[in-house]
Amino acid sequence: MESNVNIENQIPIPIKPLEQFKQNRKIPISEKLKAIEFSKVNGNKKAAQKFGVISKSIRRWKKNETMYISVTNPKTKITLHKGNPHKAVDKELDDQLYNWIAFYN
Repeated sequence: MESNVNIENQIPIPIKPLEQFKQNRKIPISEKLKAIEFSKVNGNKKAAQKFGVISKSIRRWKKNETMYISVTNPKTKITLHKGNPHKAVDKELDDQLYNWIAFYN
């Protein structure tokens, strides 16, 4: 590992090679659901280590668990846009969401 030297204190500062940084990758929904189930038993930290992601990803996946389940269930009518995976195309669900937001605001 290379290091730079801090001129003021003459303390070597370690520099990580670029290979050590993980690249963004798309995790399949089935893997996310497995990670969610694993984290419910073992905790977010252990799940993150096992599945090679950060614990914040596990927390975010847990928050979106119902969406992942509904997308993988062939009986639901929800389909995802090709360009934006966060927008669901379902008029009835959109109406329910609107009513829920209007009720609580």
